[in-house]
Amino acid sequence: RLSGTSDIAIGAPIAGRGHAALDRVVGMFVNTLVLRAEVDPGMSFDALLAEVRTTDLDAFAHADAPFEAVVDAVDPVRSEAFAPLTQVWLSVNQSSGVNADAEVYDDGTVRMEALDLAAPRANVDLLMTLDTTGDDQEWNGALVFATDLFDPRTAQSMADRFVVLLSEICADPSAVVGDLPWLTDEERTQLIGWSHP
Repeated sequence: RLSGTSDIAIGAPIAGRGHAALDRVVGMFVNTLVLRAEVDPGMSFDALLAEVRTTDLDAFAHADAPFEAVVDAVDPVRSEAFAPLTQVWLSVNQSSGVNADAEVYDDGTVRMEALDLAAPRANVDLLMTLDTTGDDQEWNGALVFATDLFDPRTAQSMADRFVVLLSEICADPSAVVGDLPWLTDEERTQLIGWSHP
């Protein structure tokens, strides 16, 4: 609804160690997958989810195709003002249960400690990161956004709407996508105030 289109393309980072030759190489190997879906607002969410799951699994089967090669093959309009193929990324990190709030993690073999880093630079218009720490724990999320496109209040509103939408989906996965509420209580109250002065 925020994008104004039903053709949704989201970038997702994926581990790029698909070849046995890379097993002993030190370094970070990450590729970008573009996951595309046509969202019919009349579908139920669980039907949309099943459709997207099939499409995404097909995409994962081609995860070794370099993003640059895909961009060259698709040959989109190129600009330094925006990333090719997708301007929105979603990264879901499935944690091993390490307490992300702990200052130091030490299991006797591995020692890690948190570092204060500078604010991340937005490489795309929006990057949503979700950390799923376990079935019985709350998820944590972060939104990195291009400040030349969005102000902090707009970005916060998008994140709040995402949380509302996830809550509604969890409450009723069979709900029709176009009918799912996505406004926060504050936005709903404001709209009611505008329509009934």
